[in-house]
Amino acid sequence: MCHWYSHQYTCKHVTYALGKYCTRGGLVQTPCKKKNIWQTIRMGEPCEDCAVPEGRVVSVADECGMPKATKTKMSKGKAKR
Repeated sequence: MCHWYSHQYTCKHVTYALGKYCTRGGLVQTPCKKKNIWQTIRMGEPCEDCAVPEGRVVSVADECGMPKATKTKMSKGKAKR
């Protein structure tokens, strides 16, 4: 079994990061299917997806890696010049 780090966020999302390959997985540099949680790290904040405030511009890449145009929610009223 390969050893993994588990990251638990305050928003209840969990991510995993490979810590160490098992003997069999190390030969082909591919993690095996069995996950052994080496250590659980409690993050004191929400994950990146949940932490983005509404109205903030977030760039999203298309299939080629080029950023797509994004829109933000604008407040009603006249624009400042």
